[in-house]
Amino acid sequence: MTERKIRKLIDLCIKINGMSSRCRELTGDLPAVMFYFYGHVGLFEIHAYRRGYGSDEEPEWFSIHTEPERFEKREYRRALGFLLELKRAVWKESEAEPIENGSAREWGFAGSCDGNGEGPRESGWAEIRTGTFVSDEDAFDYALENCFETVPAGVRLLKWTREFREMLVGWFYSGNWVKEG
Repeated sequence: MTERKIRKLIDLCIKINGMSSRCRELTGDLPAVMFYFYGHVGLFEIHAYRRGYGSDEEPEWFSIHTEPERFEKREYRRALGFLLELKRAVWKESEAEPIENGSAREWGFAGSCDGNGEGPRESGWAEIRTGTFVSDEDAFDYALENCFETVPAGVRLLKWTREFREMLVGWFYSGNWVKEG
């Protein structure tokens, strides 16, 4: 039960933050969320910045013991409520689930949050509303992963025909996406 609750918090952190660099230089005032698991003491922590990492604000800080006998429902509910509020604020304009932000490299930066070495973006697809960028090389896998609620374990082992790959990419990126590069 505790593990399932912690996984829910991790899932929300990732939906808010994406799997890429999330600092103000790259994403402006979008929230930044970090989570840590200290297995040696059974502690899970979340640090959340409402206006992005690197802002002057102090993070909201949540500490949750993962051992069932020390698990604090009140702290869990406080963290859950805060993360749900952040998720709604970030994605209020869309009824769809958030799409992961592009990596720092895809946003045109060589480093993660250092902002050095601006360079051209490779060829791919940019989501109009969020600025999410998916390279042509990753377009099929990204589309496939976002068409499943839960990605079946062996789906990446399947051999897809060229026609199916082209059809899925054409369909998936036909909405709020524009071709770049």
